[in-house]
Amino acid sequence: MFAYKQKEVENHKIPTVDSINGISSKDIQAILRKPSEEPYWKLRLKGDARDLAFQTSLAKTPEFIAEMEKLTTQAKFPTSDIGIYIQPEFQGVCCTLEFNINMAPSEAEVVKKLLQIAGQKLFSSGAFFNRPFGEISDLVYSHYPDSVILLNYLKEIFDPRGVMSPGKLCFKEVSQ
Repeated sequence: MFAYKQKEVENHKIPTVDSINGISSKDIQAILRKPSEEPYWKLRLKGDARDLAFQTSLAKTPEFIAEMEKLTTQAKFPTSDIGIYIQPEFQGVCCTLEFNINMAPSEAEVVKKLLQIAGQKLFSSGAFFNRPFGEISDLVYSHYPDSVILLNYLKEIFDPRGVMSPGKLCFKEVSQ
């Protein structure tokens, strides 16, 4: 522990222990320092997964979740195979809302179409895709041509030799 933290703990008379319920601090450190088990957790349920993540207000999350459930049902994809993650940000002013779509490799075309339709619908309903990639990157970039020019310009500044994904933004070919 850092010396200043140790002093703070001592000043507040907080008792320290080396284990809780038979689990030692060394056991916990060992777990935290090892990589995740294989396969990656998102692939464990059905073998593959896709994500649809965007920013919104906490107040709008129920609307987006209901819309995603409706679109998933229309696509004849099981809603039980979609996880929902909400990460509040900036003291709850906004949040990241993420749909984790667990799929078998054989469901790839259904999920690709679902992502395209859901991306379009959620985008037109105010979802802010701050990290567009995959099936929705074309949708987002097509609405912000000036941003594409700016992002390509920034890539030239930070990667003047074009080593990192030349001619691509978020793994998609783009033109200026």
